Amino acid sequence: MNRNAVTTLLCIVAILTGCSDAGNIEADFISALNSDEGKHLCIRQGDLGVTIWGTEDGDQYLIYKGVGSTAIKEGKRMLSKFVEKGYVNPDPISIKYNFSQHNAYELNDKGHQYFKWGKRVCIGDRIATSIIEYTEPAENSGMTITQVKFAYDIELDKFVHDLELEEALQKDGKMDTEGQALFVKTNKGWRLENGW
Repeated sequence: MNRNAVTTLLCIVAILTGCSDAGNIEADFISALNSDEGKHLCIRQGDLGVTIWGTEDGDQYLIYKGVGSTAIKEGKRMLSKFVEKGYVNPDPISIKYNFSQHNAYELNDKGHQYFKWGKRVCIGDRIATSIIEYTEPAENSGMTITQVKFAYDIELDKFVHDLELEEALQKDGKMDTEGQALFVKTNKGWRLENGW
């Protein structure tokens, strides 16, 4: 085999190997993103117009939250949906919250799956599907890092459909399908530093 043929063959092997490495790196990024807890799509309780109120005996109730007639009306509407779909016990009690009386509905087992004291309400998962682009890995403060832009799908929980929240989530920009992440190179491969 002459020298030109060998050089051409080595170039082809280098190109193929480079493509293979890029594919493996992208697969590593996707795997790390889909293993990360940040993939959970969560919203604040207040975004639903409700909040949890606890009593001294440990019971937890949903009440409407908001200031102004529109917010109160929306909170009351959401509470009626929670009752209708079985996330709270149907019989309200009257409690004092923010210096006024409110109807409060006790969370049942179904409601406790989503509502935790002081926590956000998780309504689905984001599943990374492809890498759009990533920067050339570079040194920064003694670490090798890369910034990654990726696409993802959203799998919404039944909770969202029960409460007819899809349109509101779209309006609030919670249904975007692209994210960004920062990865750091370690001796075990690429580690997701932050993202989503």
